[in-house]
Amino acid sequence: IHPLRGDSKSCADSGNKITLGPGIVKISTTLIIGEDCPLTILPATTLEFSPKTSLITYSQVTAIGTPNSPIIFTAANPQIPWGVFAVISAPQKSVFSGVTVENGSFAHINGISATGALSLHDSDAKIDNSVFRFNRGDDGLNVKYATLSIYESVFANNDFDGLDVDAGSGDITNNQFLENGNDALDISFSAVKIFKNRVNASGDKCISVGENSKPVIAENYLESCQTGIAVKDSSVAEIINNSLVKNEVAINVYNKKGIFAGGRALLEKNNFAGNAKDTQKDALSDIVNR
Repeated sequence: IHPLRGDSKSCADSGNKITLGPGIVKISTTLIIGEDCPLTILPATTLEFSPKTSLITYSQVTAIGTPNSPIIFTAANPQIPWGVFAVISAPQKSVFSGVTVENGSFAHINGISATGALSLHDSDAKIDNSVFRFNRGDDGLNVKYATLSIYESVFANNDFDGLDVDAGSGDITNNQFLENGNDALDISFSAVKIFKNRVNASGDKCISVGENSKPVIAENYLESCQTGIAVKDSSVAEIINNSLVKNEVAINVYNKKGIFAGGRALLEKNNFAGNAKDTQKDALSDIVNR
């Protein structure tokens, strides 16, 4: 067991670098890591958080696990969620690979509202081969004002959204979204590429596109959601070569918030099968078949 000691924003005692692991790191109080303090989490490390505790860092994170030596962020008591692992205004890109984030929730710390068990605010990141599951806050992963590359990862059984991107950009490729309670993937004010993902049985939308977003959504398999793809509130979505199967409404285009216009969906070569309704739009919105 390797306890993480201290609650300081200074890295003077560690040569401006912090390394955690391997082993179990028990986090019993909320920890804050300041600027210019890169954090490395070694393979075969478990961060075990006490109830409602969080780790907030203002520096980049390198967390690279392997199939045999994963990195796990989890709760000391699985019945009581911990808070968040948040990266805020990091000057360099963070990397999370082979990481499992489970049983987290949300936190309000230092004037920051972090809604994802893993939250990235104004902090670019690459995430791959990771798992976000059983989280009880608004999002398994939340990204704000950042560029994200995420692939080959799983979002499963989160209470609400699996992945939420606000004012973000980047690529979301080859991921699985399974039985999340609300939206599998929720984007707003974002221009992202959503390619080759598989979504099954979200409580609300497979993919929600809102608030002036401009995504390209291509080659995804979207099954058994209330809405396969929702395009709303001044968003324009290119929707190309997707399979939309057994949804209540496969593609719904509409205005929700009065300060925005309707949505616009540009459809090309999509496959519809077994949906209660393939497309639906309101009077303010538009669907274009190309």
